[in-house]
Amino acid sequence: MKDGAASRDYASAAHAWLDGCSLIVNRADCVDEACRRLSVSLRTHLPHAYVQLYATPPHAQAVDAHADDRDVFVVQLEGKKSWVVYAVPPVPFPNNDEQAGKAFALPADFEREAPRAVEATLSRGDVLYVPRGFVHAATCGEEPSLHATVAVATYDWTWAKLCAAAAEECWLGRTPAKIVQKLEKYTYWRRCAAPPLVCDGHGSKAWQRGVAALEKLACVVGVEPNAVVSAWKERLGPHRAAQDAPLAGRDGMCVTDRGVYLRRRRSGEDRDEGVEADDRGGLQAREELQAVLPQLLGIISEAPCRVDDVWKALDPYSRIALAYVGRALGLLTTCDASGKQLRCGT
Repeated sequence: MKDGAASRDYASAAHAWLDGCSLIVNRADCVDEACRRLSVSLRTHLPHAYVQLYATPPHAQAVDAHADDRDVFVVQLEGKKSWVVYAVPPVPFPNNDEQAGKAFALPADFEREAPRAVEATLSRGDVLYVPRGFVHAATCGEEPSLHATVAVATYDWTWAKLCAAAAEECWLGRTPAKIVQKLEKYTYWRRCAAPPLVCDGHGSKAWQRGVAALEKLACVVGVEPNAVVSAWKERLGPHRAAQDAPLAGRDGMCVTDRGVYLRRRRSGEDRDEGVEADDRGGLQAREELQAVLPQLLGIISEAPCRVDDVWKALDPYSRIALAYVGRALGLLTTCDASGKQLRCGT
């Protein structure tokens, strides 16, 4: 993402980072074991959670102010990021097609005039909760940021949707979609159903409150409470199965591996394997890097070196990115401490 818009006009994620783009890993719980374990562990209290990762360069903003159709927990992993959460949601408990700043534009003066509920800069280890429907925006200052968004898809599990799924066509002859449309005119029906009904980590009082709410609402639609719970569990099944499946393969950048060095690629030497060649003959970079990157590439000689030792002027993420791009351009190669070129998988 760059300037609030998605971009695929780069040879790699590393190229995009150097040009000021934020990098986003959707469903990181399907490719990273730590994210998967976190998501699975939350099942004791939340019906289903998943993780997205956001890496943002200095002085950048991944996306413009917007609201989401889900509740999210922002976990700051590295660096710092400044957040604003606005106090009044434009649409209470929105669905996918009602997300402010996504499905429809916010007023031009919204960020300037709207009352604010939270203004905070998150550092490593900090957590921020952003409820469903609340408009928020985040920016980086002098240093880059890496944060995880733990998302809880609460719009999927609203009382209206679950009761409609259980009702099928038995309530006034309406289809489930028509039932949802009618019920969600009322805000309470837009709320997520009580998690204790399908999560075993809550106490007995929370479970009793959930059952009381379920019995009351199921009666309105004319369905059995157990049918609503069964419909919920059936919907959760595929989501949980996807997280329990073996992780997808990963394409790591070996320049971050311990013991790996870089040096100038010698004439006639093969390019590094596992890195897609970039022969465009140029290097796009965000403004503050445009002058310094050629100098940093010029520092690397045929003597082995570690990027952390010679590129101290860059943040750690930009060091990794420049090392990858240098290999893609055919300028650099990975090697061991003696200068011997490393092959893929070594």
